[in-house]
Amino acid sequence: MQRNINLSKMVATILLLLFFDYRRKFLDYAGGYGVFVRLMHDIGFDFYWYDKYIQNLFARGFEYDESMKGEIEAITCVEAFEHFANPIEEIEKMLSISKNIIFTTELLPNPIPKPQDWWYYTLEDGQHISFYSSKMLDFIAQKYGLKYVNLRIYLLKKE
Repeated sequence: MQRNINLSKMVATILLLLFFDYRRKFLDYAGGYGVFVRLMHDIGFDFYWYDKYIQNLFARGFEYDESMKGEIEAITCVEAFEHFANPIEEIEKMLSISKNIIFTTELLPNPIPKPQDWWYYTLEDGQHISFYSSKMLDFIAQKYGLKYVNLRIYLLKKE
């Protein structure tokens, strides 16, 4: 819960002060139980929820609908990139909804650590299966005509 509270404050700051039209619609992709969406609504943002695996418990009534395509200013994606079995497919799906993605993940250290030397591999449960370096995120951004901005919360944004 605390992670969602902290993140809602950081994302609200980004939406209000830095890059986006805060009066538009936003989508939390892979939104889990909907806690983050609920918090963003409580702050005053028009946020919607989407998750193909988990039931929305806290943001009912704010589910994303395909008819909203083109209306979404930015997508948030919290700690989900590392779970994608096919990251490019997921990123392309997000980019079909909005050209702006705000996401969090742990970047792959340089040099790349051995499996036993980095906690983020989560070898005991195998849930983290995709890993990213700053160089890879910059490559992905360039591939889609976006700009990668590292604020420790990462952005793929249409220039």
